Amino acid sequence: MHKVILTLAFIVLFGELSAGILLCIKLASSEVELILKISFIVGVIVFTLWVISWSAYIMDKTLF
Repeated sequence: MHKVILTLAFIVLFGELSAGILLCIKLASSEVELILKISFIVGVIVFTLWVISWSAYIMDKTLF
């Protein structure tokens, strides 16, 4: 069950990552600002994936 949740989370988060990067490229006024915005988005995505994976692991252990 947790593999299904993780797969869906990866699909959604990588879609958000690509949309966020495209938006940053469009709105950034300098290269430094672009790098900072993209690194922030990647950090948020990685943290969210970590939380989702631990939640799925805990659900898998407690429910099944």
